[in-house]
Amino acid sequence: MLEGRTADCLAIANTTIIMRLVEELITSGAITRPIANAVLADAANSLVNCPSGDHSNFVDAVTIIRKELMPRLAG
Repeated sequence: MLEGRTADCLAIANTTIIMRLVEELITSGAITRPIANAVLADAANSLVNCPSGDHSNFVDAVTIIRKELMPRLAG
């Protein structure tokens, strides 16, 4: 099904789907914005503490979470 797709395309699709899901959970009252932001912060912290992999990719991922995704849920 996803054969031949690039990692970048998959990452964009996954992020978009997850963020829409989180937004829907907030809208439906299943979670609050502060809880959603806490989950994102925890995810970023997990990446910071992860010793394996390409360090620059982890730094970039943390930056995306903290500077792009968390502010999107703040308001």
